[in-house]
Amino acid sequence: MPLAPNQLLTLELKIYGKLAAAGGNDLPCQNVFHYRRTSVGVNATKGAFLTRFVAAIMTPYLAAASDRYFPQQYSLRWIDDPTDREVFTSTAAQGAIATDSEPSHDAVSMLLRTNLRGANYRGSKHWGGVNESDTTGDVLTGGGLALWVALRDALRLPLVDAIPLTWNLVVLSRSPLLSNFTMSPALYTATDVSEVQLNKRIGSMERRRKAKSVFAP
Repeated sequence: MPLAPNQLLTLELKIYGKLAAAGGNDLPCQNVFHYRRTSVGVNATKGAFLTRFVAAIMTPYLAAASDRYFPQQYSLRWIDDPTDREVFTSTAAQGAIATDSEPSHDAVSMLLRTNLRGANYRGSKHWGGVNESDTTGDVLTGGGLALWVALRDALRLPLVDAIPLTWNLVVLSRSPLLSNFTMSPALYTATDVSEVQLNKRIGSMERRRKAKSVFAP
């Protein structure tokens, strides 16, 4: 049976977006986040969290991203309750930079570190919508670098919603040795992120975001 609202701690948020075609084809662009609230006793709501996330994280992301990037909808579900269904919210936003973009499979990457060792206690984020003007050679530079640094710094901070509840970004372990998402309440390992590192070298999501071949006539 569903859990009581005061037992729900950790939200999974997905951003479903696309990179518009630039000589190739449209490509899906998805990001996943996990945030855990720091206190109980007050019922949390998905809507209050999403409003704060959009203001705190999506605002600097869209400021840094190419105008080829379009977030289309968000989904939210409670990790604690395996019966909780995703709630979808549509959006009609767009990246701000209207200059030439990097190829679709290029990405800005950030490493998420916690205070624990091992692969189960670190994560990463790959951001689509990189701009040619952001880079010199293989690395982020200048004003473009400053915009991606602003996004990195936003990820480092807790989110405080309107209730108010404080939310920390966490690394959620999918290992069956550390987490069981089928039992109710779910038993899982979620570790607070203590550091976010921005890799200035442009990364790649080649297998997921590479445009289809375009042959000359």
